[in-house]
Amino acid sequence: MKNLRYLLALFLFTIISCVDDNVMKPDELVTSEIQLNEIFTTGPDWIELYNSGTTAIDLTGYALADSGTKWPVPSGIVPADGFVTYDCDGLDTNGSTNFKISAGGESVYLYNENDILIDEVTTPDLSITPDNSYSREVDGGDQWVVTAATKGASNNNALSKIKVKINEIKASGSPDWLELYNGGAQEIDLTGYSLADSGSSWVIPNMVISSGGYVVFNCDGLDTNGSANFKISKGGELITLTNSEGTIIDQIDLPDLSAYEERSYGRVSDGSDTWVVMDDSKKAANGTIYEYLNLQASYAIDVPEPSGLAYLNNELFTVSDQTLKVY
Repeated sequence: MKNLRYLLALFLFTIISCVDDNVMKPDELVTSEIQLNEIFTTGPDWIELYNSGTTAIDLTGYALADSGTKWPVPSGIVPADGFVTYDCDGLDTNGSTNFKISAGGESVYLYNENDILIDEVTTPDLSITPDNSYSREVDGGDQWVVTAATKGASNNNALSKIKVKINEIKASGSPDWLELYNGGAQEIDLTGYSLADSGSSWVIPNMVISSGGYVVFNCDGLDTNGSANFKISKGGELITLTNSEGTIIDQIDLPDLSAYEERSYGRVSDGSDTWVVMDDSKKAANGTIYEYLNLQASYAIDVPEPSGLAYLNNELFTVSDQTLKVY
């Protein structure tokens, strides 16, 4: 009997010793280590997961879901710093999900083996850019962007590398116009780049934009002498800049500017993230701020002189009267 117990103990020890120490079981998983990383919605749809940890992860018991349907992920191992993709054709065959993802945008969810939600993302409308995916700008990072699809591979960080941005827009001009700015250290060839409003796309003429430089395009709808084939709605619309590979590198959802016909809408400083209503500064550094739009806070900053300098969110800018209104 003692020999039998000894052999049984030895057998169990051998089994335990053979378990791959590099595979992390789901109940040991740190939530942030397995993530939704990239989603493609314009057919055939697919979802990519990424393991940002240093240890392989067992996905047994995990599930993916769209806005209405949950699907159990097949058992499998995702290596450290590795990827796994699942086609989303709605057929639930050969490892594909039982749901599709709406190109018009919808929420996608990831659950662990305890049916706990560990990641989710809502995709934007990708129907206007059918060759692009919605992905984390950096694998496992916090920022999501529309960019070229990189199924099963490290994400294309195009947006973080390209410094050309839509910088200022005049939507009530004669004609309307749009300014690009190159905030990078090198000149950039705009050959093959395109601008688009909500209904039309226009290929930019072959040209180079210098480091720290500007280029302005009239938007009169005529498509002549370097002007765009669309006008810009002063009631607000989506304006998009696309590179020669069809990747969106900048996009601005223009607000209603009907009340500001004498002014433009631009970045508070060239290339920055904050947009404001301002005095026109066509082909020059963005300057005098008139009014902020669509900010959650509502407050004012008093400055000592009729024309002076003020700080907001660590940015220095010029103001044209004694009170800077922020909305």
